[in-house]
Amino acid sequence: MSIGRKKKSALAPFHASQYWVRTIDCLINNWALAQKAYDQTTVLFINDRSEVFDRMQFQSEQEANEGLEMNGFRRIDGTDDSFFLDIPHPPYADGVFHMPGPVYSSGEYWRTR
Repeated sequence: MSIGRKKKSALAPFHASQYWVRTIDCLINNWALAQKAYDQTTVLFINDRSEVFDRMQFQSEQEANEGLEMNGFRRIDGTDDSFFLDIPHPPYADGVFHMPGPVYSSGEYWRTR
């Protein structure tokens, strides 16, 4: 086990209906996976190694989409021939210490308007 990391624990199956990506730096991406369930949409934020580092709840799919777009995420729909990144695959796991706390859900790096 490396310093600064804890053992990964797999999440319950998460079936994303939408994939989004935000390039942070050269070869560093933040991924957002959106899943609509009942009357809300859950977004998991993961790194390139399928490790969850944050999550947010939205009242609707539209609200999630607007928030992701406003915050620099680009939706991946599989039709963009110029897109060459490999989408992280399940299982998605908790267990990342690369940030001292939530990144987006804290509001520090999340614009609302």
